[in-house]
Amino acid sequence: MTVSKFLVIVLGVLSMASLALLSGCAQQQTVAGAEPPPMAKEEKPKAKPSERQGPATTSTPVEAAPDYASMNPVPIAFDKMSVKLRDTDKQLLVKIKDRAQKAKRLIITGYCDSKQVGNSKDAAIARANAVKEELVKLGVKPATVRIKHVTNIANKHAAEIELVAAT
Repeated sequence: MTVSKFLVIVLGVLSMASLALLSGCAQQQTVAGAEPPPMAKEEKPKAKPSERQGPATTSTPVEAAPDYASMNPVPIAFDKMSVKLRDTDKQLLVKIKDRAQKAKRLIITGYCDSKQVGNSKDAAIARANAVKEELVKLGVKPATVRIKHVTNIANKHAAEIELVAAT
């Protein structure tokens, strides 16, 4: 056997071994907690209601909802190009309505990133005013509300309500 034939055989064997190892790696999950591809998922038969025992448990921790009743300042998120309150944010304002009515002063700061939005000052002020208008609808006295704006915080498109307690 010549050296060249020997090298061809050795390279062929190494190639086959490499392919076998790589195909094994492709089937293994390498990211902790990542789900396998849809084709690799195995369907587990669901238990019938009569076969279930005890309360269902989950392996992922459940995030606790923020306690807006005591939070200060209260954050209100906005989409980057929006100055309109979402329904969920209006519900949040209802939750803090009593605290807002009893507060000596409310300072609402509107935020908008000037590097992402051209008229960021106007947008920030409009966000704060949208929050103020909704709070006034809920019974907060307009004279107790102050508006501020901030446009130099990256990626922040929000409003924050600081409640200054009555003394």
